[in-house]
Amino acid sequence: MIGDVVNVASRIEGLTKSLGMPIVVSLATKIAATDCEGISWRSLGSKELRGKSEEVELFAPERTP
Repeated sequence: MIGDVVNVASRIEGLTKSLGMPIVVSLATKIAATDCEGISWRSLGSKELRGKSEEVELFAPERTP
């Protein structure tokens, strides 16, 4: 696979260890998953990704009681 989306996904996945989170998603993925019941979102701030001119806003999913 090639393309910008794949590159961004790979770079976000590479941040999971340094952020201490098993799952990290972009704002676009968070928006696409808003209908998922039982999930809230923890903001991880914006991070600069190699090859991107703008920072990407990141989130981690959390289960809601």
